Amino acid sequence: MMTIAGSSLTYLTEGRVTKVGSGMLHLGFIVFAYVVVALQKSGSILTVFGIATALCLCGTALWFYAGAFTRALASDREDRP
Repeated sequence: MMTIAGSSLTYLTEGRVTKVGSGMLHLGFIVFAYVVVALQKSGSILTVFGIATALCLCGTALWFYAGAFTRALASDREDRP
C-alpha cells in the first residue's frame, strides 16, 4: 500500500509498476506461507490459496513486464483528449 501511495521506499529497480509487482509477489508468498502453516484443516484453505496464487501471478506479470505495462498506460494517456 505504501508503494502504491508513492512513499519513499528504496528498491533495486525503479518504476512504480515494478515496485507494485514486487510487493504483490512478496505478499503472495507471505499469504502462501500462511496457508501452509495455519490453514491446513480449515475450510477456507482453497479460497486463501487462490488469493495467494493470484497475487503471485499478477505480481510476477507486473514485475517482468513492467515496461510493457508502462508503455501501454502512457499511450492510453496520450490518446485521451
